[in-house]
Amino acid sequence: SRMAEIDKQRSFINRLWTGFGQNVKKRYQPNIFNVLMNTIQFMEYEIAETSSGAADVLIHPVLYDSHWAEFHSAKKFIRRGEEMAVEKLAEIKRLVEESN
Repeated sequence: SRMAEIDKQRSFINRLWTGFGQNVKKRYQPNIFNVLMNTIQFMEYEIAETSSGAADVLIHPVLYDSHWAEFHSAKKFIRRGEEMAVEKLAEIKRLVEESN
């Protein structure tokens, strides 16, 4: 019957949706290691923010598409730091000239 077919389709869609939701929860469920690393990173950020108050120039490179465990991607992080330093180069040169 048509109702049985509709119920079958709904059941399939519900199973599909439920399975999708469980996979998302499993993939993004925080584990203790990620919680600890996020806590350490937050503390490092706060320490850097507090310490940077006395700095003449602040370079804060951010890579939003990166993960803290990308140890194999050092060049990517170095390149971003260099790009940010180049952006601040005029300011750095001005400060050096002022101090002479």
